[in-house]
Amino acid sequence: MKLKWGTVLGSEAFTEGLRKKVCTNRETSGRRKLRQYRTREEIVRIVEQLKDEKWAAFCNRHGDRGRDLALWAARRRGGMTLREAGVQVNAMDYTAACMAVRQLEKQSAQDAELRSAMCRVQAKCE
Repeated sequence: MKLKWGTVLGSEAFTEGLRKKVCTNRETSGRRKLRQYRTREEIVRIVEQLKDEKWAAFCNRHGDRGRDLALWAARRRGGMTLREAGVQVNAMDYTAACMAVRQLEKQSAQDAELRSAMCRVQAKCE
């Protein structure tokens, strides 16, 4: 099923069912509106559960990927731009947030444990 013009009318249950069936391959305004986004608080809570640690304990810890995982999830499942994600997650500027997400994605190609963590965060955000 392909979505044309990006508008869906119907009950919440109908649109949710349709959202799961829609096939889009590019980021479009219609696709973004069909997604259910998570708030910053929800994303941080998910990462805290995964790490079994409070945000304050790891968000500024050197070498800890928890903050970067939250940035990545805020971008992917929070519907935030990297600028918004950086400000919301750890008061970072756009460049630092962009570099952190790119590095996380690059490292996940070689690190099965990191890939697994990313998959678990994404699954909990669904």
